[in-house]
Amino acid sequence: MKKYVDLKKYNIEFKNLLSGPAQIGRMINYIIYTGEGKLLHKPGNRTIKLENNIGSAWTIEFMIGLNLVKLRSLTLKSESYVLELTEIGKEIYDLLQDKGCIADIYEGNSVKELKDDLKRNKIDEIYILFEKAFRKSAVFKNLIIYLDIENCSQDNMTVSKSEFNDNFFAEMLQFYENQQLNLASRTSTGGNRVPSLVQMCEFLDYCTVTKGRIIFKKDKLLNEKKDDTSAVVSQNELIEMIKKEDMLNKRIQKLAEEFGEDGNTIVTSTARLSQVQSAFKDRLIKENGQSCVICGIKNREMLIASHIKQSSLSNIFEKADNNNGLLLCANHDKLFDRFLITFNDKDGSIIISNNLDIDDKVICGLNSNFKLPSTLLTPQRRNFLKWHNDEFFKKNK
Repeated sequence: MKKYVDLKKYNIEFKNLLSGPAQIGRMINYIIYTGEGKLLHKPGNRTIKLENNIGSAWTIEFMIGLNLVKLRSLTLKSESYVLELTEIGKEIYDLLQDKGCIADIYEGNSVKELKDDLKRNKIDEIYILFEKAFRKSAVFKNLIIYLDIENCSQDNMTVSKSEFNDNFFAEMLQFYENQQLNLASRTSTGGNRVPSLVQMCEFLDYCTVTKGRIIFKKDKLLNEKKDDTSAVVSQNELIEMIKKEDMLNKRIQKLAEEFGEDGNTIVTSTARLSQVQSAFKDRLIKENGQSCVICGIKNREMLIASHIKQSSLSNIFEKADNNNGLLLCANHDKLFDRFLITFNDKDGSIIISNNLDIDDKVICGLNSNFKLPSTLLTPQRRNFLKWHNDEFFKKNK
């Protein structure tokens, strides 16, 4: 038998590894309920009706295994646990809050219907966060070991859905619990508990499910992606990069004072591409697509991740927050940076400086009726736009 991961290192039990049914839509709704302080967990509870705010135990067990939620405290009155969002769970909740989502996401088994619902709610970014959680989980690590996908000579691996459900669960049960799978048991067979894993893989495009077969995609599972934005860093990772960038800037300043601004060391240090700016751009592209929000130019080399509140005046957290950014082409970035244009923090409508004449406006492609997409007008971005509006009117009295 293959050697699988140590669950103790993930602080979970076997029941958290494979549990279900745990549809992704229900997990999303449960994240909202947990963020609002409403959801409770009672081990063994099978109902999905949220009686007394108690959720489906099988769904919550799997969410614990994915490190989306954790148990906080036991309420003696109902013998239920209060739930708390983990760091990644909080990221998902914040996204849902920004988008104004309520806990009515589709909870069925159809991945297509779920994706259609997410598209209607304009929360495409949720895929990135779920992928981040899934790839760090014990169940994903075990799946890769079980499939031995790295040694697969073909691009895809096709398996029988029913056989995979039972065989994968049987191997996990044998490895962790030293038990044989009882196919006659309704509650412990793979057919009940593995589909949650399969739905997650289908949701993230790691597999397709058709006619009783699962087709796993090797390149997706191994994350062999070639697009520029596949490895978008998290906000916390970006903060760490900024800290290192600031340390470098202090070092450069010290060298400048010591050797003068014309020193070769300065030229070498400052000429490199900023990792922070590149990562910040990737986050903005993931949020709203690879194009200038004003003119629609799509060439990545012509796009700039423009800070709304100037980077030099922002703290580390503000620098890393993509709500403090807009993706603009070089021309519109310059106009925005010099406070020749701004966007109303209430409705996103463009405000153009009187210092630009009609010819300037035409050449720069500025339309006085333009508005930022409503999806960009998050509460956080409105606050940054308010700062930019104030500065704009100070400079354009």
